Amino acid sequence: MVVGSGEEALRLLEEDLRVDVLITELRLPDIYGRELAWAVCQKRPFIRVAFMGRHAPAGPLEPREAPLLIKPFTAMALANALSEAAPLRRTARG
Repeated sequence: MVVGSGEEALRLLEEDLRVDVLITELRLPDIYGRELAWAVCQKRPFIRVAFMGRHAPAGPLEPREAPLLIKPFTAMALANALSEAAPLRRTARG
């Protein structure tokens, strides 16, 4: 399923949909992808997460467990990211 905003993604999680993986842009129009990922995983802690964006972020990517797809990416890169994606775990910092 594809949604147009972080708010829409959070709203859909209130429904009884099966979601295994969240692939989110780092920069969404209404929320940062990292914030969306944390909010999603608060509601559903076993969802696996991967990020995508046009550039790698300047600082370290948090959470460190989530793979990053740099656009444009290949089907193989997507498959690899999905196999690496794991449920998020908060570090001692966060």
